[in-house]
Amino acid sequence: MKLNVAFGGEGEIQVLFLHGFPEGWFTWYQVMTSLLNTNLSMVAPDLRGYNTSDKPTSYNYSLIIEDVVSLIHLTGQPVVLVAHDWGGIIAWGIASLYPELLSGLVILNSPHPDVFVDLLQNDPVQQNRSSYILFFLHQQATQLLSLNNYQLLKNIFNSSSYFKQYQNNYLFAWNQTNEINSTLNWYRDNFYTPTNSFENFTTNFPSGLLVSVPTLVLWGLEDTAFDSQAVLKALPNYVANLTLHTFPSNGHFLQHEQPVQVANLIYQFAITHPTN
Repeated sequence: MKLNVAFGGEGEIQVLFLHGFPEGWFTWYQVMTSLLNTNLSMVAPDLRGYNTSDKPTSYNYSLIIEDVVSLIHLTGQPVVLVAHDWGGIIAWGIASLYPELLSGLVILNSPHPDVFVDLLQNDPVQQNRSSYILFFLHQQATQLLSLNNYQLLKNIFNSSSYFKQYQNNYLFAWNQTNEINSTLNWYRDNFYTPTNSFENFTTNFPSGLLVSVPTLVLWGLEDTAFDSQAVLKALPNYVANLTLHTFPSNGHFLQHEQPVQVANLIYQFAITHPTN
């Protein structure tokens, strides 16, 4: 696997950033810029299938974890792992399966996999908010998301002035050969709905992912993608050392909406849990 990777800073504390759908390393640009003059050394990859990173045929959860674990070995370990959305789903798994690689975990609006699966199977609120997943699992979703210069993807960011400023980065990434299909394969290779509904819904995520490393969860309570109350209520069952910081007036993309505050919280957490 060849991953396109952005770097920032030359400090002693290693921080690795993982993005979500439908973004790339550049989702962290404002946060990383705010942290350049600190003692952090930052790494932000485009994960497999995204932007100019390789686009293989498989996007199984375990393979994506292997990509990131390999990158951690290359960038120095342990690291503070910062992750959002799909990147967070991967990060939860790494924190549980490879705790020795992390000095700390920072999650932005990404539910713990065990919690997410339980809510998808049993919580009508989460099922309604995740109905887009059922659409993504169909092959025609690739074509539909590409129509009108990716209008459906742009709609995800319609309320964000951030997207207007950085839309060229997104359009460049989305225009990469097989980009949209590859990013949707993250869903298709890990979510299974035999009835085209959330009945009998299963995933490739391993169960019982208990997290012992110090964990900071930053959560925008206006997130329309998740049943925030249910997600946050269940977290202490899986995370032994948890600090929760909520943003009542913000939504899914905290790194866009509150980049300076997010950067400050990451920095304070990182210097409290430095690389050993």
